Amino acid sequence: MPKAPASTASMPGRWRERLTGLVTMVAIGSIPMLVLEFQRDQLVRSDQMLIDIVNVVVLVVFSVDYLLGLAAAERRLTYVRTEWLELLLVFSQALVLFPTLAAFGILRAMRATRIIRVAVVITRVVAIGGIASREGRRALRERAFSFALGLAGLTCLTSAVAFTMVEDVGVDGRIPSFYDGLWWSLSTVTTVGYGDIAPVTAAGRIVGAITMLVGISVFAIITARIAEFFLASETTDQSA
Repeated sequence: MPKAPASTASMPGRWRERLTGLVTMVAIGSIPMLVLEFQRDQLVRSDQMLIDIVNVVVLVVFSVDYLLGLAAAERRLTYVRTEWLELLLVFSQALVLFPTLAAFGILRAMRATRIIRVAVVITRVVAIGGIASREGRRALRERAFSFALGLAGLTCLTSAVAFTMVEDVGVDGRIPSFYDGLWWSLSTVTTVGYGDIAPVTAAGRIVGAITMLVGISVFAIITARIAEFFLASETTDQSA
C-alpha cells in the first residue's frame, strides 16, 4: 500500500493540539457541575436537563481528545500506557453519564449513591492535577490571557453552584432554579450587582465576597491585556 502523506498522518495530532486549551477548560469547568450532582434531586427539571446536557458534551470532548491522541500516536500501546490520565477523565465522565442514560436497573441506583459522586469528583481532580503538573508553568505563561478568561468562567460557574448549594434554591425554594444562581454569579463576578437576587445565609455571603474579589482581580488582568493589545497595534502603525 502507498504510504500516507505526512500531512494526512499528522492531522489528528494537529487537531489535538488545537483542542488542548478547550479540553483543559472543559475538564476544570466541569468540576462544579459534578458537585451540583449532589443537589440534583432538589433542582427543577430544567436544571437537571442542563446537568445532563453538560455531562454529554464533556464526555464527547474527552473522548474525541483521547481518540485523536490515539490516532496520532506512532506506538498506540505506549500511548495507552503513558496517557492514562486522559483515559481516566473519559472513564470518570462516563461513570457520571451512565445512570442518566439507563432507563432502569443497577445503573439508575448508582445515581442515588453519594459515594459514586464523591469518587467521580476525586478522580477528576486527580487526573486534572496530574495533567497540569505534567504540562508545567510554560503553558500558563504562554496562555495568560486565556487562563484569565477561563478563570473568570470557572469562578462564575463555581459561584453559581456554591450559591445553589448553600441558598434555598430548587423546587418550592426561595430562588427557583440554578439558572437564577448563574445570573447572580455573573452579575457578582463582574461587580455589577443588580441586587434582584442576593444571598441571605452567612455561607452565601462568603461565596459572594470571594466571587467579587476574584472578579476584580481577573478582569483587571483581562483589561490590561486588551489595553496592551491596542497599544501594541498603535505603536506598530506609527512605526510603519
